[in-house]
Amino acid sequence: MDKKRISELALAIFIALIFLSSYISLTTYNSQQPQATSQPQTAYAQSITNAVVTGYGGPLVFNLTCKNKTVQLLASNAISSYSAQLEDNNSVLNFYTSGGGTFVAPGNMSAYKIYQYITGKLNSDEKNCTATYGTAYMELPPILNMEVGSQSVQIPLTQSERNISFSSQINRTIGTRLNVRVSSLIDANGTIYGPISVVLLR
Repeated sequence: MDKKRISELALAIFIALIFLSSYISLTTYNSQQPQATSQPQTAYAQSITNAVVTGYGGPLVFNLTCKNKTVQLLASNAISSYSAQLEDNNSVLNFYTSGGGTFVAPGNMSAYKIYQYITGKLNSDEKNCTATYGTAYMELPPILNMEVGSQSVQIPLTQSERNISFSSQINRTIGTRLNVRVSSLIDANGTIYGPISVVLLR
């Protein structure tokens, strides 16, 4: 299977996952989970905190929902044309258009830069009916103030626990702070046990 077919398959799987998700909910796993065969005594803890958008990854999906079919056709042609230009200089590895969307696999240019370049070339009508999706990367604070029952405890996070990602529309600038609810089990030593669940609050 050549690179183009592999890219097309990956992009198709990606867009399927996006449209199956009706809300943003994600889980990151502690890379240093305990190896003990029996589970230690744990308690449920949660925190409302800020997470910072640190970047976006690909592949990208430019989804068109234009009510005016002429505008939709113009937008689709424009996105394909600009993607082809980026493909010529290896900024884009591959792209293809299917139905109401264009799927773009980044090459030498970052996903966020590709998004900025292409949407920056669209006119206002085309831009207003174009939604771009990708993988959003966010970072949690190094210490969480978590509620355990009626008590508040400070829980330190490792760097791997702080870094989270999820499929999202690219509509927030890098550096934006977003409210999230973080929940997990913690053991008697105040250490995260198992997965961390992070839900973006709207």
